[in-house]
Amino acid sequence: MDDGRNARSVDILSINPNEYNSKAVGGNEFLNPITCSNSDRVKVFGRGKNNVFINGGFFNSSGAYKNHSKSTPIGPTRTEQSSSFIPTPDRYKDCFGKLNFDDDSYISSAPLLSVMGQMVFDGSKLSENRFNYDAVRQGELQLFPGDLYHSSDPNPRAGISFPEKTSMMIDKNRARQNRIRLVAVLASGRGENSNGFTMPEFSSLMARLDRMNISPGESYNLDGGGSVIMGITDHGGNIVFRVAQENERGRDSSTMIVYNFRGK
Repeated sequence: MDDGRNARSVDILSINPNEYNSKAVGGNEFLNPITCSNSDRVKVFGRGKNNVFINGGFFNSSGAYKNHSKSTPIGPTRTEQSSSFIPTPDRYKDCFGKLNFDDDSYISSAPLLSVMGQMVFDGSKLSENRFNYDAVRQGELQLFPGDLYHSSDPNPRAGISFPEKTSMMIDKNRARQNRIRLVAVLASGRGENSNGFTMPEFSSLMARLDRMNISPGESYNLDGGGSVIMGITDHGGNIVFRVAQENERGRDSSTMIVYNFRGK
């Protein structure tokens, strides 16, 4: 994609929900899925033939919430490893949603980007101070993890698109199917001169992907910036595909979303 800010890198993994089980993992400590050992990847992601992963929601990366560890997620979270979380910021409570997975785990993230194939975070949102980075840039506000001031500036982004839940499972022989799509947008950096996506631009992209499903559901923004990381491991924990914002080596993440192939 090219809008005058140089070509953008958009990677998409399309997952058939008939063939994969989903779960959220982590939240109790940091994990860098690129630099950790194969045994650690097997322990956290699983031993499926294919294990697809993407970074989860926001976390206390800057340590701004002094009474919590830096790996603590923002918003209600439950994984096999942890159920601790920091409450969502008051000014964004209406933006956060809960992402539920097959093993009854869940994470929180924001904002909602599209519903039934229609973008819901359009350019008019940027007139609200809570979605505009200018006040932060001018030193008038302190930025906390989970804040969405970055919506107005181009950034690396990550997102997830779900089909409509009641029709997620469909005939595998149909030419067009409902798919879960994981999206990673890599960029030259963050801020006004980045070739990444503003949140309205990302909302538009995710809505277009939603419409590829027979029954579009909804899509959410995930943690972005240097946290963007997505990939696939095999049954032995070997990485067979990866994209990462931080020089292809990724950085420490808190929660991750994982899809394990059911077959052999």
